[in-house]
Amino acid sequence: MHNLKPRVVVVGAGIAGLSCAWELQKNGYTVSVLEAGNSPGGRCREIELEGLRVRAGARMLYSFYKGVMGLVDELGLGDEIVRIGHASIACEAAAGPYPLTFGPSRALLLGGAMGPAEWLGLARLLPDLINTRRKGDPDDWLSLPAFDGASLAQYLGQKGLARFNERVVEPLFRGARNWHTDEVSAGFFLLTTAFMNGHYAFTFKQGIGQLATALAARLPVTYGATVARIEHTAEGMRVSGTRVTEHRHEAFVEDAALVVCAVEGDRAKALLAEPDTHASTFLDQVRYNPLTVDYGVLDTPTAHSLTFYGSGRGEDLAILETVPGSDLAGDLPRLFCQASPWRSRSPGDPAGHQAALAAHAQACLPGAKVQRWVRQHIPSMLPVPYPGYLAALRRFRDSQAASPRRVYFAGDYLSMALVGGACASGQRTATLISAHWPDAVPSL
Repeated sequence: MHNLKPRVVVVGAGIAGLSCAWELQKNGYTVSVLEAGNSPGGRCREIELEGLRVRAGARMLYSFYKGVMGLVDELGLGDEIVRIGHASIACEAAAGPYPLTFGPSRALLLGGAMGPAEWLGLARLLPDLINTRRKGDPDDWLSLPAFDGASLAQYLGQKGLARFNERVVEPLFRGARNWHTDEVSAGFFLLTTAFMNGHYAFTFKQGIGQLATALAARLPVTYGATVARIEHTAEGMRVSGTRVTEHRHEAFVEDAALVVCAVEGDRAKALLAEPDTHASTFLDQVRYNPLTVDYGVLDTPTAHSLTFYGSGRGEDLAILETVPGSDLAGDLPRLFCQASPWRSRSPGDPAGHQAALAAHAQACLPGAKVQRWVRQHIPSMLPVPYPGYLAALRRFRDSQAASPRRVYFAGDYLSMALVGGACASGQRTATLISAHWPDAVPSL
């Protein structure tokens, strides 16, 4: 007895897993998706923490995500898009506050972040940005392999832009990405910067998780299924773990011809009973950064404000934002206090840190009264594209593409540390499976 196409189990209902499953299903494969949580989207969704509606990770999407925008059109979500304007940011530094923006502006030039010498120095970036716009793919790190050798801080220093790095790029990266510029290579900066012009940031009317919800509604997804083991059998693959059914945990086993492991890259190896040499070597090199956010629920709404923390002021705090809230359930007025990369890696006792945050917020926002605190810790927020990572990624992707196999991988760590990269990775994996396994195999 044969199926038209192999049966595939996708482990993980984040954007990478869902986009892979969607493409495979359209191409005639029998697909099932296993998700440990109770809703789809992974880090691209909203969740509830102690009665507070918060994002699980991703804050916004960009219109230069080619795969995402294709899905928006395909799923009829175009009218659901809500564009996000670039906020005016205050940056606190030891030398005093100054305005900060995500792109060139008069405020950035005249507000103390930079001077005429730095603006002239930016001209040295133009050839790289123009070439990136012409040849790069903002959904794929490997489209820009030449910038893998040095850190972003080193790259900008070589361009004579050390002050630009310290005053502008470092605060933005610490806040928006939770990275230091001396620990990531320059490719991410060039790919995102080059494609910002002519594009926009957005979310959806029902929240950033609406895309995942729309995909999952069209796929067979099992929630509450925690996978513990992925192993080879005589006939194919077996996925086993525990599933929550009516508030009970029960063991489950699913057999299939192929498996797509679409969990975070630093978790993938632990699920594999016998990872091959290429996978084992590469997955050991994948790093993610953690993220810690403390939310101070306010007694009354307050005006929106956004402060990043720069040189001499950001040992513990990267962002302080006041969020007015809305009529949506759980969207309460609050302080959004994002810890610095150092603090996120060693979050410590919440009580002491939150007391310090409350005192700082009171000094910055007189009259703001915090009713209670809610802590969110995301162990694996973004993959870190450290210098040398792209070379390892290229070897692994080449090994995956070389010949048919039973286990495939999908995720942002394989493409780009943004939602667009996760989507592109899932779609690329589906294309690879279709090329490797176009014909029927014995059903299991």
